[in-house]
Amino acid sequence: MPHQVRRLNAAAPIGYSSVSDGALEILSDEGLIVRGSQYVSGLFRGDGTFDWSGPMKFAGDVSVTKTLDVTAAARFRDDVSIEKKLDVTAETRLRAKTTVEADLDVVLGGKINVGTRLALDPGTNAGAVVFSNTSKLISDGTTLVLFNNNGFISLTSTAVLITFGSHRVELDASGVRMPSLPAAGTGANAATAIGVTSNGYVRRMT
Repeated sequence: MPHQVRRLNAAAPIGYSSVSDGALEILSDEGLIVRGSQYVSGLFRGDGTFDWSGPMKFAGDVSVTKTLDVTAAARFRDDVSIEKKLDVTAETRLRAKTTVEADLDVVLGGKINVGTRLALDPGTNAGAVVFSNTSKLISDGTTLVLFNNNGFISLTSTAVLITFGSHRVELDASGVRMPSLPAAGTGANAATAIGVTSNGYVRRMT
């Protein structure tokens, strides 16, 4: 009997034990401590917070059915497929060649900067190309205008207007108009008559 008692006291029954019916419940606050390795074959299921410290490696597929909140840097070393909407609220940098196979919509409040000297701005009129020297190529939906300081060229479906300061030249289906043509002066500002050749060129008549 004493020998049997010693064997019971020194036994480690959980070392080679198995539970074929029911469950093994550990009530200690320390929980289950595994100092070697652990192998689970089958379904590993839990309820509560999974708090893990250290690296993890998954060799199979991982399915996340709710929000994945990553508070540190993330790195993907293979192709990534996004099949739903991607909503990015922070600055984004693309360092490699990018191919867009569908429409790229830039809404009001946003613009496309090309280098430091050119911007595509949908918020100016009905859309504009803005250069760093304040020159602009804009459209209001019916007219295309190229601005550069005091001069601009306006193009519509029926006419072309070239304007600099208070002077303007108009070209339309009826011909050429110069409604702001200044009057001739004397001396250096003296003027001669002009005419149009048979092939449409304007020439000074001496």
